[in-house]
Amino acid sequence: MVEPRPSREVARDLGADILGLYQGASEMEQSPMAPYELPEVIVIYQDNIEAVCRTDAEIIDEIRKTVIHEVGHHFGLTDDQMEAWEENGPDDG
Repeated sequence: MVEPRPSREVARDLGADILGLYQGASEMEQSPMAPYELPEVIVIYQDNIEAVCRTDAEIIDEIRKTVIHEVGHHFGLTDDQMEAWEENGPDDG
């Protein structure tokens, strides 16, 4: 889903400059026996991404990185783990 910018609540809780947000329970939090309560959604904040990018190519690259980052949250990875992965690549060991 694409929204122009984060809501006031999201901006207050996570920062007004957030680029994307995973909304849902991570795989680590979900019980296979419990039904899903809400649909899982990745939100991309268009105005914020455009504000940190100078070219269309940078926008495309930032969207790709942001979506991968948010998918990581779906699988239970923390921001620190995702940042390390983005900088160093996946840990094979």
